[in-house]
Amino acid sequence: MMIRTRSCACRIAHLLAVCLCLSVLLEAQATSDSSLKGYLDYDYISFGYYQGPNSDIYEINISGLTDTDLCAKYGAPAGTLGTALWAFRSPQQDHIVYLGTNQHVYQFVTPATPQPEYVYQDLTATAGGALPNPGSALTGFDDTNAGFGQHVFYLGTNLHIYQLYLAHSTQQWVDQDLTAMTNGSAAQTGSALASLLDSQERAFYEGTNQHVYQLVTHPGGWLNQDLTSTAGAPVAVSKSALSTILSGTQDHVIYVGTNQHVYQLVTNASGIWVFQDLTSTTGGTLAASGSPLTSFYDRVGQHVFYLGGNQHVYHLYYSSSSQTWVDQDLTAMTNGALAETGSALSSFIDGQGNEQVIYEGTNQHVYQLLTQPGGWVNHDLTAETGG
Repeated sequence: MMIRTRSCACRIAHLLAVCLCLSVLLEAQATSDSSLKGYLDYDYISFGYYQGPNSDIYEINISGLTDTDLCAKYGAPAGTLGTALWAFRSPQQDHIVYLGTNQHVYQFVTPATPQPEYVYQDLTATAGGALPNPGSALTGFDDTNAGFGQHVFYLGTNLHIYQLYLAHSTQQWVDQDLTAMTNGSAAQTGSALASLLDSQERAFYEGTNQHVYQLVTHPGGWLNQDLTSTAGAPVAVSKSALSTILSGTQDHVIYVGTNQHVYQLVTNASGIWVFQDLTSTTGGTLAASGSPLTSFYDRVGQHVFYLGGNQHVYHLYYSSSSQTWVDQDLTAMTNGALAETGSALSSFIDGQGNEQVIYEGTNQHVYQLLTQPGGWVNHDLTAETGG
């Protein structure tokens, strides 16, 4: 059953439109400290999400050439200023998660009927959950197909990692203090969060000692592991961004070190965590202070994106064919606009297999870096449509 009422012809037309026109109707610019989230939904339509100057959450349908204020359209509360944004898919449903001004975790979700396209839910109130710490990161995933459910992770006011969990069997949201359950180390204030789903559920955060920790499921429940100590890796810079990649059977956690190098913690062929200094390996440019990270894996290799001190967007790329890492300055390659200092980054693969990166420019416009047959191109999605 399709939840969004789009014909096959319409979906093809939308995908051709994004490949040929690369034009999005933006009714509002992003707020200067907006999070950004790029996303490919369950029926392969490309979306971007950002927070507008009115603190509402906006959805850019990159494939359908529309821009929608979701809070206004569906009567949902506005986001707290600078809210984190997260999006994930469950079977035939899309989920967009954010923090409200009351510090509750909310989600827009596609219901099990064709209309309306979204409803919103207060997950904190529904689960009777603990309040997130102001400015908490958000991450999550769905593993309903494995018989479990939906997972949203956040940082509580006690610096514990919490999980809002919708069990597939009960269809009820519960809130779990994973730090207390594992007797684990507390997160540092402002810690990033990242998650990954392979044969196990995994959530990652930075501890007060600047180590990267993993919360991971095992047959007896959840475990807490210090990956920095396990791998003998350098510590992360305080409040480092975190990003994850699943490539085949390997898990990757990306972070920035105190020397502004981009590192990865990665499982080797034996499943043991080791580390690599990707900046040293490539002779690449240092990450800017406070640089975001975003990453993915596709048929051609592994991709990590970050901001340099010159406000350029850089691409650390591992080619599956050559099995080597390189560092590319995408801003220079495309003669693109500079990123705003502190801009968020988000990346994803669209329905045609094109690689996309979204960032905020110094003029608060939303920009798109996109692969085309001739290479990378840069588009000002706001200006191109008179937004």
